[in-house]
Amino acid sequence: MKSIFRIFAFIALIGFVFTSCQKDNLLEEETQQEKGEWKEIVIEKTFPVTKTPFTRSLRTVYINDSWEQAQACMAMTVTDIPTGNKQEWLLIDAHSQSFFDFYLHPNETNTDDLLPDYGKDYGLYYTWANNFTQTTSWNGLVYEDASLTISINDFNIPTFADLNKLGSIIGSTSLIPRVLRMNYDGLWSNNSNYHFSTDIAAMWADSPGDPNIEPGCGVVCMWKISTNNVMTAGYTNMQNLGVNVRIVRDIQ
Repeated sequence: MKSIFRIFAFIALIGFVFTSCQKDNLLEEETQQEKGEWKEIVIEKTFPVTKTPFTRSLRTVYINDSWEQAQACMAMTVTDIPTGNKQEWLLIDAHSQSFFDFYLHPNETNTDDLLPDYGKDYGLYYTWANNFTQTTSWNGLVYEDASLTISINDFNIPTFADLNKLGSIIGSTSLIPRVLRMNYDGLWSNNSNYHFSTDIAAMWADSPGDPNIEPGCGVVCMWKISTNNVMTAGYTNMQNLGVNVRIVRDIQ
């Protein structure tokens, strides 16, 4: 039986989705891209780097795939040596079916949705409106153990503050794709790659109160090889845009 997360999300949002993410001329100075509006703002930050700026440690965590099966996923804790500040990040694009609106990459090989590895090659490309407008928390989805009994709380879709904190630990936000082992596999909608390509690594970012966001739509944090991985925020009114998710929790 599917997870209650998907059921509750559907009930809460079925009336909301049809009124959001659909306005024309959403953003000023947008570029028209096939079926929606698009705007990019560079938000790159660079920080001083010491000779040994941070350490990394790895462990296995388990995610509920909504069939009460445990997905084993590698997570990494990054620790700033001078300050002791820490974050823990999932080192794979999320592929839990506990959220009900998503796409598979057309080259995905793990296509059996009854198995915990479903969507593992490229991660699932989640839409924002149907999944995350009311919550970006992954409480109750991440566990210490394969039996899914010991929950690890406080994982969430990263804010720009989370991303900037990671940048401050590793030296620059342009290094995030390398440190988090991100894939350059674009953004997707109905298996149609719009104007995006393998030049881009991306994740959803949570940015509450951001004046550039249409209610119900998300903001895409992305890095392009062609622009030396400068961190950029992408704003859109494409309600069917699918983006990978990485999750993080702040340790101190």
